Amino acid sequence: MQQKQFPPNPSLEHLKSQAKQLLKAHQEGALDACQRIRAFFPKLSDATEVEIQNAAFGLQDAQLVIAREYGFASWARLKEEVLHMEGDTESTSAEDLLFQTLRTPDLTQADIQRAEDLLTADPSLVSVKDEDGRTPIEALASRGLINFGKERWYRPIRQLYDIFREHGAATNVVAAVLMDDREHVETSIRNNLEVLKQRFDLSRQWRGISLLAIAAGCNRIEIAKILIEADPSLVTEGQDEGKAPMDLLVKPWHHSAFDAEPRKPFYDLLVENGAVPDLGAALAIDDWQRAGNYVVSSPQLLEQQFVCGNQIKFRPIESAAAYGREFILGLLFTVAAANEIDIEKDLASALTQTFALDVTEKLLKTNQPSASVITNALVFACEVYQPEKVRLLLKYGADPSASVTAKFRYDVAQNLKLGDDGAHTCEMSPLFLPGTNTLAAETASHTYEMSPLLVAIGTWYGLREAAEALEECLEVVKTLLEAGADVDRNYRVDIDDEILELTPLTYTQKLASLFPDKPFDKIIEVLLRNR
Repeated sequence: MQQKQFPPNPSLEHLKSQAKQLLKAHQEGALDACQRIRAFFPKLSDATEVEIQNAAFGLQDAQLVIAREYGFASWARLKEEVLHMEGDTESTSAEDLLFQTLRTPDLTQADIQRAEDLLTADPSLVSVKDEDGRTPIEALASRGLINFGKERWYRPIRQLYDIFREHGAATNVVAAVLMDDREHVETSIRNNLEVLKQRFDLSRQWRGISLLAIAAGCNRIEIAKILIEADPSLVTEGQDEGKAPMDLLVKPWHHSAFDAEPRKPFYDLLVENGAVPDLGAALAIDDWQRAGNYVVSSPQLLEQQFVCGNQIKFRPIESAAAYGREFILGLLFTVAAANEIDIEKDLASALTQTFALDVTEKLLKTNQPSASVITNALVFACEVYQPEKVRLLLKYGADPSASVTAKFRYDVAQNLKLGDDGAHTCEMSPLFLPGTNTLAAETASHTYEMSPLLVAIGTWYGLREAAEALEECLEVVKTLLEAGADVDRNYRVDIDDEILELTPLTYTQKLASLFPDKPFDKIIEVLLRNR
């Protein structure tokens, strides 16, 4: 998404209003807001729209997006520029600097040191509140569940939490669970048993959940033991609403990012204390014995959908493939064959969804999918930059120059579907149709022609802007070219409401002219060398 031109006479109040409008749009689940957040909020740059809609996103986050849309690294820098342009030399307050630091997407040791220096200079900052009415510790605790479930993101947050506590900051029980502050959790229970009955809101998706469910979401097993000992009924609390601890343990995480091994002890703890995981949870955590027992006793489960990672609904074969559960997948194949259950469409979806090479090869060898199904999987592998899977699919006959018809323009290639006639269609187009803010509903009558090569090129622009993503993009592009992808074939592409006949090369050159700050020249070099 292109940066905006900063106005010659900016108004800080107007810019604040823009941030509030963006926040409101995010709360309403607006698609345009999701696009803007993905493009300009680094923490969510790789997130799906569902993840963005469900993410904790406050006013200061919205202000950061507005700042980056105008080319500033932070809201503080934007504010300084506005004040400078207005002739006001007022500097950013220590309070603003503190909260800006706390909202930094990828916290570094320099950020932690800056926060500690500010607290040392002014101890009263431990209790100040931001524009959302949150203290520094409450702001830290609102950073989103994913930050507390991934160790590399959680570690600096916990360091800051400890620094604030050392400086006398008050905490609360939700923050204590997220931060693995066992002492405070035990004290809270001892002082007020009713806290075990309370329900809390973590995000728009996860509202009204128990402390044990929060502990499950961020895999705090020692906290969980404390809570279960105090109130064993918490283990099954919320299961009728899909908000039980077992749900939070496995379902907020996209299958591509889910790591079962560190969560298996928590899963076992819940089962030992009365939790009954459904088939979706058993597949996610790789509990092959339970999954096998379920489908052997009730084969019809193979035709049902289960909520899996990131709230995506999959049938069991799709889910097993998505999570890379090769052994379980074999069991499901056996049950399906024994009971004459048609799984052809599941296998096609499984080939597209899996990120595991061993599962990919098993599906290709065992089921001999059609060329259309294989090419469909190729398009998604190009969208998510899986060069090894791209090579494997090409080896089994995927067409590197296949024509893909895309409808609409805002979503990613995982919505690519295979029609009954074997033709590729998109319910919603990938991000490889750039340069527009038009919503999908406004372009429902249009279709656009793309290819795996254009998907790889355009996805990098739309979804991933980090340096390492460019290298992944180049590797996929080179792999397609080595397989014979046609650089000179024309495709009908929509750019800024203009339908153009473009080849992969001229498409990339067009993007380079529209977005000169992006290194499309690297992709052009590769294309030119392989003409």
